[in-house]
This record gives sequence, C-alpha cells and structure tokens, in this order.
Amino acid sequence: MAWKGWSEFLGALEEQGELHRIAAEVNPELELAEIAGRVSALPYGNRGLFFEKVTGSRFPAAANIFGSPRRMALALGVESLDDLPALMAHILERLERTAAPPPLCVTDPPCREVIEEFPDLGSLPLLRGWPDDGAAAGGRYLTLPLVITADAGTGEPNCGLYRVEALGPDRALLGWYPGSDGERHFRGYEASGRRMPVAIVLGGAPPLILAASFSLPGLPDEFRLAGLLRREPIEVIRCLTSELLVPACAEVIIEGYVLPGETGLEGPFGNHTGCYAPIRQAPLFRVTAMTRRKQPVIPVTAVGPPPQEDCWLAKAAERLMLPWLQRRHPGIVDILMPLESIFHRAALVGVNSALCGSVRELIRKLWEAGPLRRARVIVVLDADPGCDPARAWWQAVNRCDWQRDLIFGADGTLLGVDATRKGDQGRALERRETVDLVTARWREYGL
Repeated sequence: MAWKGWSEFLGALEEQGELHRIAAEVNPELELAEIAGRVSALPYGNRGLFFEKVTGSRFPAAANIFGSPRRMALALGVESLDDLPALMAHILERLERTAAPPPLCVTDPPCREVIEEFPDLGSLPLLRGWPDDGAAAGGRYLTLPLVITADAGTGEPNCGLYRVEALGPDRALLGWYPGSDGERHFRGYEASGRRMPVAIVLGGAPPLILAASFSLPGLPDEFRLAGLLRREPIEVIRCLTSELLVPACAEVIIEGYVLPGETGLEGPFGNHTGCYAPIRQAPLFRVTAMTRRKQPVIPVTAVGPPPQEDCWLAKAAERLMLPWLQRRHPGIVDILMPLESIFHRAALVGVNSALCGSVRELIRKLWEAGPLRRARVIVVLDADPGCDPARAWWQAVNRCDWQRDLIFGADGTLLGVDATRKGDQGRALERRETVDLVTARWREYGL
C-alpha cells in the first residue's frame, strides 16, 4: 500500500489493531517518553501509541509507530522485512536503466489546510525524554522531525532525521551531526555569507521517514528514493517563504532559515548509548511560517538504550542495505546488525568463503566506503546456515586465533573479526543424508 502520509498510515494501523489510544492526559516532560520506552521494549514492540491529550499542546501525538517488524513492514507495503532485499535489488536494477522519477508537485495539499497567523512551536508536543535533556538552553525536543535543506550551489535537496530543540515560539536549534548532508549544506551557505532556508516537517509518507534515516552512496535523494520504495512519486508542495519542496501530506510544516555564525548550545541529549550526548554548538533556526492539517497528529519517539522504535527503522535499512553490499562484494550472503549495537553499525557479515577471497581485505573495504565505514565491530562468518549473534559468538570463540584473526582500523577504534572456518581446524561436522531422512520422517516421531 502506497501510504500518502502519516495520518493515513495511522488510520490503517488502528483498523488492524496495531494502535492503542491513551485518553488520559500525559505530560511530555519525561512521562510520555517513559510510557513509549516501556511499550517499545515489550516483545515485538507491542502496539503503536496514540496520545489523545498531551499536556500543554493543542495536538495529539503518536509514538512507537515503527516499533515492531510488522508495523515497519506495513509502512513500506511489504509482507515482511525479509522482502526488502528483493525490493532494493529491483530498485538498483531500475536505476541502472533510468533515473529515479522526481517528486510530484500538487496543489491544495493537506499540509496547508491551516496557515498559522502566529507560528508557535510551543503548541506542539515537545518532549523531554531524560531529566537533563536540553539543560544548556532549557529547550524541549521534536524527536522525529524531517529536516529539509538544499545544496547552496546545485540545489540538490536533502531530507535528514536530525534532532530539533525548540527554544521558544519561533526559535530552535538544529542538531545535525558533523559530516551529514545538512551540515554540509549549511557550510556551503555559510562560506558565501548567505542565510540558508530550512524546513522542518512533522509526518509525511512513511517511506520518506525511512529514507531520511539512512544513506547509501550512489542512490538518489531521499524524495526520489522514497518514491521508489512506495512505488509512486512523493507528492510535494513549494514552501511559502522559500523555494524548498516539502511533502504535501505532512502533518505540520515549519519554515524558516539559519544565519551564518548564529548558533546556540544544544543538548545534552539522552541517547542509545545509555549516556547523554554532550552539549555542542548548533545552528539557530528562526521560524518564518507554520502550516498544518486541520487535525494533525504529531510523530514523537522515545530515545534511549535499545530496543526502541528507532531500532526497527535501522533494521529496515539493514535489509535494504544487503543487495547494495552484495553488488560491491559478491561473496556476501547476508548481514545482521544486532539491535543492541545497531547505531554503531556493528555487523555480522555472512559470506561464501569460496567467493569472498581475503576476509581481511573485505573488512578493510567495508570500512573504506559505504554504510559500514564507521562500524565499530565487523564479524565475518560462514553463512551456513546464516547470521545470528549466538552463532557468531560460537564461531569466534571456537575458530579464531586472536593474533591472526583480529583486524584493527582507524587507529584502533574499529575491530574486525575473521570467524570463518580455517583449513587448520579439521573437517566440519556433516550428516546431510541423515538430516534429510529425519526431516522427512519428523511427523512419525510425534515431536
């Protein structure tokens, strides 16, 4: 199903019993995040949460919407996340033949049903997930915003998931990280002394939210990639106060700009490490316009140690990553990024040893470019029967010579482990004929 926007997807989840409404008033100061975090940690992510009354906000909020493999698959219109490698393989084949279609410009979009005369970020459900979040400037956070910018020279758009700390009715801090496209665009404008237009989007088509959460070299921008993922172009509208294009079916659009050299202290911010990310200087965003649906539902998310909702966004990205890696490294059969370490790109890489060649060289190439370039740990193992953390641990302990099979990169901050079968370890245990016999007779045993 090609969901146009956030509200349509929430409606479908409610019809399928995947959304739980909370009628009691909930405080966005710590309480909401505690509720969402507990539910996210339940087996298979339990259900999405619809908070009907959020203290201090005019609008309801929804959390844990992507917080299970089933809801993540529904968001992308597939039966299972295991269907995503085939979808990405098809996209890559298509991109070899033709360019990705651009987004579709429309008129009278839902995101412009109401134009706020006096934009006020404080009317939104702004979260404080941990007691010291935003302590430097006293702000609270938009926790699932799409931040849209464009290259100062080419106009190429970027849509990224960066944290946004609201400081008042018309000011916020943009927490993009060093090396991100948003930060690169800002440096381009800063070098020319110009102010940079920025749009902050709440909601939109689920595939766009996923596309904004990861990047692979050589793929089109997030709007075009999201259109390929949803099998239909993303509908967009031009901003009222800039030339940026934004998703037409968003819940809220916040338009504004940042000026060269105008910054503030953003953070600290509690994240997946179980610690606060430190305070840092961040660009100051000034609001110029705010538009919305008549009855928007604001996406929010709890951030903290896994498992949380964002783990399943990362798991979907992992499945989409596989065919991209296989095209560059034919020996790779599968990849698994355990939820506990998923944000540091720690990966178990299953390979066909006959096609893989040097495991040491493979690990170094994975560190050189692409989605695993910052992976703190890469464990390469034989892909029969497949990747899983317990098997990787078993193979590493039983098959590794620590002096021979450990590979270090980036001044010792990255670790690679060659846990594949070696010729000096004897013949592998096999009883294939008996396995087939017992499989055929299994029902006879009454087990």
